[in-house]
Amino acid sequence: MLTWVMKSLKVKLILMFICVIVVVVASIGLFSYQEISRTIKDDTVRYSSQILKQANLNLERYYREYEQGFLLLGSSEEFEKWTQKTTYDSLTELRLIKDNYILPFQFRHPEIMSITLKSELGGEINYTGSRYGFKLGYTIDQEPWIQQLRFSEKVFIRVGMSRYYVDRAGRTEELMVMTLAKQFGTTAYPGILKMDISLEPAQSILKELELGEHSVGLIADTEGKVIVHPDTDRINEELRADLAERIYSGESRGSFYVEETDEIVVFDTIPYTGWKTIATIHYPSIADSAHRLKNATILFAAGGIAFAVLLIIPLTTSITRRISNVRRMMERMRLGEFKHRVVIKG
Repeated sequence: MLTWVMKSLKVKLILMFICVIVVVVASIGLFSYQEISRTIKDDTVRYSSQILKQANLNLERYYREYEQGFLLLGSSEEFEKWTQKTTYDSLTELRLIKDNYILPFQFRHPEIMSITLKSELGGEINYTGSRYGFKLGYTIDQEPWIQQLRFSEKVFIRVGMSRYYVDRAGRTEELMVMTLAKQFGTTAYPGILKMDISLEPAQSILKELELGEHSVGLIADTEGKVIVHPDTDRINEELRADLAERIYSGESRGSFYVEETDEIVVFDTIPYTGWKTIATIHYPSIADSAHRLKNATILFAAGGIAFAVLLIIPLTTSITRRISNVRRMMERMRLGEFKHRVVIKG
C-alpha cells in the first residue's frame, strides 16, 4: 500500500493538498480558540473587578454612615450628660438620645440590631430593633472584648457570632453581627457605646452580583475568615489555604487563575474595614461560547476538508491523466511503436 502511494503521483498530490488545508485550518482554529479564551478571561476579570469595585463603594458608604451616626451619638452633649447621672435621674437625656439619635438612625438603617449605652455610674440601656431582643440578664460586661475599649482612640470593630440574641418568640439565635464600640464621655465619667449591625445589607449586595452560573461572591475578614457568603453554612469558615495565601499577599486588589478547580478568582479590599470582597468564577460556565466555537470550527473544518477532497480529486486527475498518457506513449516508443502521437489538450 505504501509503495503504491509513493509511486502514485495522483495520490501524492491529493495528500499534499489535504495536508496543506488541514495545517492551515488547524492553525487558524487553534489561534482563534486561544485568542478567544484569553479574551474571555480578560473580559471576565475586568467585568468582575468593576462589579466588586461597585460593591465595595456601596459597602464603604454603609459602613461610613454607621460610623458617622455612631460617633455623632457618642460625642453628643446628651450622651455626655447621661454618663454623669444615675439611672433614675437621666430620663430626660435618655428621651432626647432616643428621639434625636437612635430612632432616626434605626429608621434609616433597619439592619441595626441594637444600640447599648453604659455608664460607669451603673446605668445600662439597650435599644433593640423589631426582630430581635437580648437574652434576659444580658449586660455589655459579658462581651469578651469589653476590656479592649479602655483608653482607645479608635472605634473598635468586630465581626463574629453573637449568642446573646433571641427572636420575638424568645428562642435563642446565634447571629453573625458587626459590632462598633467605643468609650466616650469624660475621664471622670466615662461611658461606653456599642452598636450591633446585621450583615444582611452586605449579603444582599453580594446576592445581586451577576457573576455567572456556579460563581460565588463572598467577604472575608482581615484574618481570612468568611463573614458573608450566599451559603450561610459557609459563614465563619476559613478561606482555602491556596486562596488565602495569594489574596493576603499584600496586594489590595488583583486576580489569578486556579488550574486545579478551573476558577478565576478576583478580589478587592474595602478600605474602611480592610475586609476582602472575593469573586470566584467557574471558568467552564463562562467559556461555553469558546467551546462551542471550537466544536463548530472542527465541524466546519471537517466539512471543508471533505469538500476540498471532492474538488481535488478531479483536479489532480486532469493533471495526472495527461502525464499518464505521455508515460504510456513513451513506453510504446521504447517497444518500437513510433506511429502513435500524443494529443496535446492543455
